[in-house]
Amino acid sequence: MEMGRTAKRRHRDGLRGILFFGALLWAGLSGMICDRASDVAVRVKKDFLFQMRPEDALSAAGIKDQNGKVPDGLPQREFLLRINSDLDLTTNTEFQQYKDRVKAIHINRVWMTIQANTSPVTMNQGEVAMAPKSEAGTVREQDFANGLVASTPVIKAGDADVRVPLLWNAGGVETALKLIRQYRFAVRYSSAFQVEPGMPYPVGEIQVRLEFELTFVVSIL
Repeated sequence: MEMGRTAKRRHRDGLRGILFFGALLWAGLSGMICDRASDVAVRVKKDFLFQMRPEDALSAAGIKDQNGKVPDGLPQREFLLRINSDLDLTTNTEFQQYKDRVKAIHINRVWMTIQANTSPVTMNQGEVAMAPKSEAGTVREQDFANGLVASTPVIKAGDADVRVPLLWNAGGVETALKLIRQYRFAVRYSSAFQVEPGMPYPVGEIQVRLEFELTFVVSIL
């Protein structure tokens, strides 16, 4: 019996350094054995960082800074920012050795943190979408459109050091889990903002971090 416990401990400790999830920031083993003695629960944390610069959206639309202000004659007053981040574990040889031992994945929670905000504009309620990546690393726009999983609160100008839970859409958790289980996917954060002629040109940056906390149920035998 003692030898069995020692072997189980050895497998568990080995998983601590070998099981990867992206850049894999470890929250560590949960310290509990699941219902079956051959399974362990591993808590994993993965962050996705999105850096948004409203001025990029204006520049892409051909609207230039006019003496530090938004010019007159705007073709539109609402602009959309879309920033992508991704993860691909399918090329990680160490992870591939243990991939087949993952029996279940659970999403414990996902938080949105505003790390920094020097933007003078308010960002509307945001959307989080997830989509599969092809072997070539491409993502189809239609898959993002079909993969809306959650929304985020309004980000007011200058708001920072704010941490709130993600607001899941109906079926959003199931869609997210389906893609996470493929180990190759992209995450998109989208949010719109408005400008008016004569207002200060929106120079600045918003750093948004989505913090995924997951539990992997892994067979150690």
